Amino acid sequence: MWLKVYKTFRGGKSEDDYIKLPDDEKEQFYQDYAISWAEKTRGGENYGWIVHWEPVEYPPIEWLEAELRYSIHSLQSIVMARNKKILSLLEDIRCLKNTTQ
Repeated sequence: MWLKVYKTFRGGKSEDDYIKLPDDEKEQFYQDYAISWAEKTRGGENYGWIVHWEPVEYPPIEWLEAELRYSIHSLQSIVMARNKKILSLLEDIRCLKNTTQ
């Protein structure tokens, strides 16, 4: 089960987003998920918006594919940054070994 969430405000409506719910989640907690999402998203700290939610079986395939692409890109960025750090540490070790010999 997923929760479709979006905000409305004076300037219009946010894009739809989706939250994957735990399998055994009770409907009484949907509002908590939606409000938490709204507060964390852009403009969430401002007043004047209303959060909306509705349970859906699945998000649209386009949304899932976009999330997958974003997740892969984020993971690649993390790996590249880690690799740079590892290479830097290996270079420091090599230099230290050369100065102590």
